[in-house]
Amino acid sequence: DAKFDTYGMNFAENGTPDGETANSITLSFYKNGKRTELSYDAAAGCYYGTQHWTSHSAPFADANTGKTVPFENVFILYARTTTDGYRMFADLVGSGSGYYACGGKIIPITWTCDGDTEPFRFYHAEGEPLELGVGKTYIAVVYKGAPITVE
Repeated sequence: DAKFDTYGMNFAENGTPDGETANSITLSFYKNGKRTELSYDAAAGCYYGTQHWTSHSAPFADANTGKTVPFENVFILYARTTTDGYRMFADLVGSGSGYYACGGKIIPITWTCDGDTEPFRFYHAEGEPLELGVGKTYIAVVYKGAPITVE
């Protein structure tokens, strides 16, 4: 039996929140820069992502195998960010808001992080600890006010 540290997070076989339908999520990381689309595959029970830059697009894939990577959990975290025009730098110590998607549904959340070596804590908008689905997790950190489209 392999044991692992959950860092205080709660997991459930069905981490689907009671929220609005989220079959497609599109978000921007920079103004006039990288854009990501996440599409929900109901049969597989996960999201698949594609990154779009100004010159090309590519699916999220494992660099070792080339296989497309599925995500059961998707987090979009708003944070204070700066950019040098190519890279984005985010201040993730403190707290903020965002969204959590799982099972084709999405809800608003809040997050906290007490320091550079401390884990994130995720909460429902009402303040209760969030329960995540079991599986891979994609975390997007975007600037406050970044456009997000959910369909």
